[in-house]
Amino acid sequence: MIKKCKNLNELLNCKDNFDIDEVTALALSDKSVLEKLLEGLKVKTETVRFNCEKVLLQISEDQPSIIYPEWDYFISLLDSKNSFHRCCALNLIANLSQNDPQKKFEKIFDKYFSYLNDVKLIPAVFVARNAGKIMKSKNKLQNKIIKILLEIDQTDRDPERIDLIKADIIQSFDQIYDECKEKKKILTFVEKQCDCKSPKTRKVAEEFLQKYHKNSGSERGK
Repeated sequence: MIKKCKNLNELLNCKDNFDIDEVTALALSDKSVLEKLLEGLKVKTETVRFNCEKVLLQISEDQPSIIYPEWDYFISLLDSKNSFHRCCALNLIANLSQNDPQKKFEKIFDKYFSYLNDVKLIPAVFVARNAGKIMKSKNKLQNKIIKILLEIDQTDRDPERIDLIKADIIQSFDQIYDECKEKKKILTFVEKQCDCKSPKTRKVAEEFLQKYHKNSGSERGK
């Protein structure tokens, strides 16, 4: 075990060519390794933190049931003063929401989307970015999430930063547009972003409208 821990520490401290598959395999076969990864999210060494997050994100995507029992731990990270902890939790919770047999996400819905108003920009970006996968897996919450995203201008943030977040909102809308019932509202929102201050958001908006051009005319006419 001492040898394994030493090798694991070396792996987690690897800045270049980090072998995520090797560490993931270790975590799936040894609970103590998984526990070390969870603890690693809080260590001071940046490389270790990021590598631990990468592995946990991969597990949350491929075998979410393995870390689903750690849900409350991830929720606790949302209250951290460290924005990295909050971002990590937002991403992991979004992945776990896709396979959520106990419907735990519904209980923290308001808390999760409150981070659109986070004091830091990046947590807000991750909420907007993750909204698409959450809407796909939580169909009953889709209209509620769409409404929140469409009201992004009401958040207490500098308009230019809000414009940056809108790029991820549009990309989330793209994931559910074909099946959603709010096409007209979404199209109106996206059209407005063609004149926003963020070059990235303008580009994403134009691509969205080009993709759904055949539908946009008929939807705007309704």
